[in-house]
Amino acid sequence: ANASASGADGARTAFGERYEQAQVEELASRLEKILRQYEGTHNFHSFTKNVYANQQQANRYILKWKVEPFELNGHTYVKCEVLGQSFLYHQIRKMIGLAVATMRNTAPENCIRTALGSKRKFNVPVAPEFPLYLEECIFNAYNKNFGRDRTILSIEPYLDSINEFKRKVIDRKLVESEEFNEGFWLWLKGLTNELHEFTRWEQQAKEKLENVERQKQQMNKKKTQQQQTGKRDAEGNLLRGDNQAKEEPSLKKEGAGAPAAEEGKAEANAAAAATATANGGEAKDETKE
Repeated sequence: ANASASGADGARTAFGERYEQAQVEELASRLEKILRQYEGTHNFHSFTKNVYANQQQANRYILKWKVEPFELNGHTYVKCEVLGQSFLYHQIRKMIGLAVATMRNTAPENCIRTALGSKRKFNVPVAPEFPLYLEECIFNAYNKNFGRDRTILSIEPYLDSINEFKRKVIDRKLVESEEFNEGFWLWLKGLTNELHEFTRWEQQAKEKLENVERQKQQMNKKKTQQQQTGKRDAEGNLLRGDNQAKEEPSLKKEGAGAPAAEEGKAEANAAAAATATANGGEAKDETKE
């Protein structure tokens, strides 16, 4: 984000608007306020690609945003610095893109909060890559654990030389490049509500939330039905088990009576045989007589 200027007491953008220096500071303050909405831990799935809201890697921790106006070649520019624990692909460019859209009143003020808080993936604008560069890597954990025995990793001793190099070389080459002077303004012209539908984001987020709630209710209903079906099956199995348990003593009782019946039958047969034998003996004696 930048504001090109035509003097130390005022600024003029590429579209011809002119601002007093106080207004430049006010605009820089507003931009910083917008960017600071990203600070903290948030779900940045809409600020990258191929990452979704339910994935752990979508969560990122932003420590601080800082906006600082500076002058170069008689013009005033605004540098945006971000300090974060780690970043996703395109995340910084998308954060800047949405902040600029908000700053220009193309996107409503609540778009950043909506994008960070919704499971819906929004079409967040991607700012051009050429003004973006890595300024510093911070090794706090390493310095804390090994700083006593080893050299502390920090740019602090070289900060003056680094800042001078940035002003004279990096910043100058950036703002004097064709990409910055033409490509950035071309991107701004394409930063429209028709393309990104900023004004519909809040409604789309509500619709997404309602769909998620409906899906949860359907899943809970299905889970309840499955639990009830399982309970009925378990009760049926228990009932069948009780019936089988009741039938087994009867079977055992019937099985225990069978030998007695057989024994009684055998005794009856033996008695009949004995009777027949006795009768036969008497007849034989009578014949002899």
